[in-house]
Amino acid sequence: MKLNFDDAEHHDAKILSVSFPGADAETVVLLASEKGLCISSGAACNSVSSEPSYVLTNSGISPVRARSTVRISFSSVNDVCDAQDGAEILAEAVEETLAMNLTAAVQ
Repeated sequence: MKLNFDDAEHHDAKILSVSFPGADAETVVLLASEKGLCISSGAACNSVSSEPSYVLTNSGISPVRARSTVRISFSSVNDVCDAQDGAEILAEAVEETLAMNLTAAVQ
């Protein structure tokens, strides 16, 4: 896992941008959604494009890393339990995605 934008210039305290090298972000988002976690891949202004987010790539993130990046948004209604539950769901989704990639590579 790699945290993106941990500096004040690019960071919004309510949004977390995280890359999971080797895991396709769209697959992670789909699997997490099936488990009840609503997250996004890329950036909000690039959500309908299959290209890597220009916001991420213009910020110096490689296209490969951008394709493995998810965006997690928090609000005032989220609490610590929500964050812990979300982290568990996200970890499971990433593990499943990486396992799919490994299985596909073996075949």
